[in-house]
Amino acid sequence: MDSIFAQVINTDSPHMPNPLANKGRNMEMSVKKSVEDDAQLANLLYVLMQPTRRKIVNLLQSGESLYIEQIADKIGEDRRSVSFHLATLAENGFVEGDYKLINPATENPGSGRGAKFYHLTPKVTEVLKKLDTILR
Repeated sequence: MDSIFAQVINTDSPHMPNPLANKGRNMEMSVKKSVEDDAQLANLLYVLMQPTRRKIVNLLQSGESLYIEQIADKIGEDRRSVSFHLATLAENGFVEGDYKLINPATENPGSGRGAKFYHLTPKVTEVLKKLDTILR
């Protein structure tokens, strides 16, 4: 198999690289990335579609920032449950929070009350747009 013909047929030959070798790897990497993207999207949708988290997202879609007690009251859920679900949403990048004063201290320093006010991030819209694109 020392002939030129043998080298053309032998795709592992150092003299003639296999033109399909990289294409196959690129396609394999593309498919793998697509599968990873789909799995990531599925995980994000799983986070968003849990009933309590869906209620929280729907409530915060108005653009208003709310703290845990307000959210719990408005959706009719326990404060601890809301806290857990907000943490899950924050961990996945769907909500962010900023600390603000609720009741400033009037006479006694340190007697004021603050809370973390939550709002949605653009990631919610991005994920839902991806889902919409897939479903069309």
